[in-house]
Amino acid sequence: MIPEPLEALGRVFDQLEIKHDFEDERLLTGFGGTNAPYSISIVAWQSAEEWWNFDLRAYIRTGGRHAGSFPLMAVSPHQFDEAHRFLNYLNGRWLTAGHAYIDPDDGDISFRWTGPFPAVITEAFADHLLGAVSQIDHFFPELRAIMADGMTAMGAIASHNARDAAERESRQDPSDDDAQGNDDDEPETFPFPE
Repeated sequence: MIPEPLEALGRVFDQLEIKHDFEDERLLTGFGGTNAPYSISIVAWQSAEEWWNFDLRAYIRTGGRHAGSFPLMAVSPHQFDEAHRFLNYLNGRWLTAGHAYIDPDDGDISFRWTGPFPAVITEAFADHLLGAVSQIDHFFPELRAIMADGMTAMGAIASHNARDAAERESRQDPSDDDAQGNDDDEPETFPFPE
């Protein structure tokens, strides 16, 4: 039986014309992404009789036939360590909700977020969820460069900062220092000095 909050979220997805399915009490959907295709799985669970929570996982498969994939087993231990350093940086300095990781069970690059469902599930809530999970797509170019091309975590941080600055400039947006984790325009060294 599908929990009511997931059914309500499914109805909102219908309104937004987002394709989805229900399987094993989970809502499943996916997106082509700008940088890589990613899938989303959402479950609902009760922490108290009146409280429903969501557990959301977005993931990019690290193998297979889709564009941008690469075999995780071919990643050197050093590059795997660099990828974990970059993910640690993201979790500590960029992501304000949820966390990114490499799933130890299947090797997928994943984003997970758990929180309470609101009393009324709206399009704004669905947009909020989908905006948060799109982080997995946003940071994929740097993770792929680390794992497939040998980039360092520090190089990935610099590359990401430059990419974000170029995107803001093309949109003529003001700098969003709160989201960058580096408020004084000095070279980023967290969580490891050069």
